[in-house]
Amino acid sequence: MKIAKLGERGSLLKGSDGRLKAVVTVNGKQFQKRVKTEEEGRQFVLSVELDRSNRDELSSKQLNDASNALHLLRKADVDVTFVDLARFYLDNAFIGVVSVKDAAQEYLEKCKARVTEGTLRNYKRFIGSLVEKLGDKKVASISRKDMIDYLGDYEQNPPNWMNAQRALSKFFVECEKYGYCSHNPCHLLDAPRNVKAPDRKYLSVEDAAKLIHYAESTENRSIIMFLVLGMFGGLRPSEALRMDAKHINMKSGYIHIGSDITKTHAFKERTFQIEPTLMAWLKAYYEPETKPVQCKSIKTFDYVISQTFKNAGVKRTGDCLRHTFGTYRFALTGNSAETASIMGHSEDVGNKFYRGRAPKDDAMKFFKIMPKEKVETDLDAL
Repeated sequence: MKIAKLGERGSLLKGSDGRLKAVVTVNGKQFQKRVKTEEEGRQFVLSVELDRSNRDELSSKQLNDASNALHLLRKADVDVTFVDLARFYLDNAFIGVVSVKDAAQEYLEKCKARVTEGTLRNYKRFIGSLVEKLGDKKVASISRKDMIDYLGDYEQNPPNWMNAQRALSKFFVECEKYGYCSHNPCHLLDAPRNVKAPDRKYLSVEDAAKLIHYAESTENRSIIMFLVLGMFGGLRPSEALRMDAKHINMKSGYIHIGSDITKTHAFKERTFQIEPTLMAWLKAYYEPETKPVQCKSIKTFDYVISQTFKNAGVKRTGDCLRHTFGTYRFALTGNSAETASIMGHSEDVGNKFYRGRAPKDDAMKFFKIMPKEKVETDLDAL
């Protein structure tokens, strides 16, 4: 909601959360920033207008640089005009007014309502480290080389390099969205040779059966529900733990993962049909209108799950339950788009980690793992 006009081209907006935001459009580009007072908003608008107005014309140095560049390009037989160079120079000469420190503070504040506590800790760690090194620089001045140098500190620890690159890339995407920079310096960075994407471990059919049938012997519904929601539903551990009765509709046969339980803002919500194998386990062990996984302490429950793996004689590696579902469902159906929509990630991620990892025969055996109590199901629906 617009509550005040800031100069000729700026506005002060108030969001539904009561926070203020200054917005200004100059030469067709929009810039915005969270502010605490109207005066702070006016200062932001003024600084943007002054910065942009100073770049409306080429300086003598810019003219000289452009002339030299044109001369070199013509010697190389490149078909380009002086006007082309001048326009490119103007479009790319913009250095924003927002520092890395201020942008990071604003971004991390937004993340509090978007991501889990664990993910937020990682963001604070990597982005906070960037602020310590480059906090006073303008966001738009951060170059690809800056990021290569910064990420060089993590080259000896592949998982950390991947996590740092991912966290910073999301940060700069947000900065680009709000006009703090014109590009993402982390985009398409080449990982060092010793850095590989983490392998998505999945359970063999035999280990999956051993694990879930041992869980049955404990007669602990929460343990069983946690395992089957991940292994036959593709849910993330955090989603299974947060899920409530409202997210499972046994009558309609659908599960709804709302923004209140998912960890990622890229795919805020998803709704998918409960597939036959998962439905069989839900009919056998889920008590309708109750929370599927009940635990007082997530840390303690995680220990219980680890002990369940150990007692069943199955090795627990990372998020193996979810990756088991992704691997076998992809192998069974070959439908990357549908599998991705169920799991809540992009189709590219599914193709990268799950395509061709398991034979279809194993997938058919996996989805025939049923509870001891026989329940009617229709595997042809897959």
